Amino acid sequence: MSAPKDPEKCKLWKENLSKSKTGEKNPFYGKHLSQKHKDKISKANSGEKHPMFGKKNPIVAELNKQRIGEKHPMFGKEGVGKGKKRPDLAKRMRGEKHPAYIDGRSYEPYSSEFMKIRRNGEIRRRDGYRCQKCGRFEIEISRKLSIHHIDYNKKNCLPENLISLCYKCNAEVNTNRKKWIKYFQKKMRKIEKGYNQSQLCLARL
Repeated sequence: MSAPKDPEKCKLWKENLSKSKTGEKNPFYGKHLSQKHKDKISKANSGEKHPMFGKKNPIVAELNKQRIGEKHPMFGKEGVGKGKKRPDLAKRMRGEKHPAYIDGRSYEPYSSEFMKIRRNGEIRRRDGYRCQKCGRFEIEISRKLSIHHIDYNKKNCLPENLISLCYKCNAEVNTNRKKWIKYFQKKMRKIEKGYNQSQLCLARL
């Protein structure tokens, strides 16, 4: 028997159907599917074989609308990416007004000297293939560490101005630059001290 079209009758029909299949009345009561059987059912309903593949669940979609709607903090407000506010924001954040601006250095291209240093991996090797901010090793993040210019001057490729960072930390240090310049300069003094001591030990061997 199919569900009645009338909403009230449909609701009652669903309740009665649920009661008729609850507890000992359920044909699967007291039975358990084997893991092999479960895997078989899962495989038969995976991907394109699933009846809802590529479709939106209308019930879930409606519930999400109701859940977000007026409760959303931006409900009825115009976002910064829309209307007249967007051009004004762009003007306020342009050039010297941008918090990450330092003498236009962010627009400087990388030099051939830096590209050579990055390729030969000497900075990453010196830093033990470890991010000098969060401490994660290169092998942990499954990608090469970035080489960061401490003073944000891309033309300054002196070893003491270059430091290894993971991609996440490299993005984070693009704000509050004065703080990070001071932080990494202090860090470099420790690195250089440790590196010089290790070189001295090797020379004695």
